[in-house]
Amino acid sequence: RDEDFTPVGSWGATRTYFWPTFGAVLTVGVLGYIGLMIISSLAFGILVSTSGIFQAIGTMEFESDAVPDFSPVWEVLSSAGFVIPAAILTLLLMMLGLLFMAAIWSIWGYVAKLTDPRNMSVEAD
Repeated sequence: RDEDFTPVGSWGATRTYFWPTFGAVLTVGVLGYIGLMIISSLAFGILVSTSGIFQAIGTMEFESDAVPDFSPVWEVLSSAGFVIPAAILTLLLMMLGLLFMAAIWSIWGYVAKLTDPRNMSVEAD
């Protein structure tokens, strides 16, 4: 019986918990997404502003009919002082994203624990 995959049959187990679960997932999802976007925007904004790329852009000469030389910008973007912090920051933000997903899936795990018929029979005794 436990090995059967019944997506429609699982509705009966979560019927009384659907709206609280939906609200919890929506709340965690929205707040987590906003928090993740704020943290990543601030982190990459600080990285770009301290990298010296604005100084490299400021030294470029822009003429109307000539293609600008982007080599100073490329030197900054390809330097170890930019690439290594950017890679570390990307990995840290990916780990935060994993924690965000784990928080959402833990809600479903909690509901599954609440609606497990094996736990309900123990509580009734």
